[in-house]
Amino acid sequence: MNDTQRWLVGLRPRHNPAENALIANMRDDPNIPSLNSLAAMRHYARQRWPHDPAVQSLIPALWLRYRRWHNDNFQGHCGGVD
Repeated sequence: MNDTQRWLVGLRPRHNPAENALIANMRDDPNIPSLNSLAAMRHYARQRWPHDPAVQSLIPALWLRYRRWHNDNFQGHCGGVD
């Protein structure tokens, strides 16, 4: 299980139904790669939902949630995301 999958498992829903749906769809993807940069997360979303600008607009906020989780869980560990 990669970092992205671990993060998605523990991610709690918010009050944004669109973001919750995106997270559920990402959780259901058994082949989700490790999305260790904003560019990687945007690329994944463009590949998976190419004609959905609403999904694209959710990625920056989702990336910030991932970064906070990563910093809280891997602070002081080597080889992580900078």
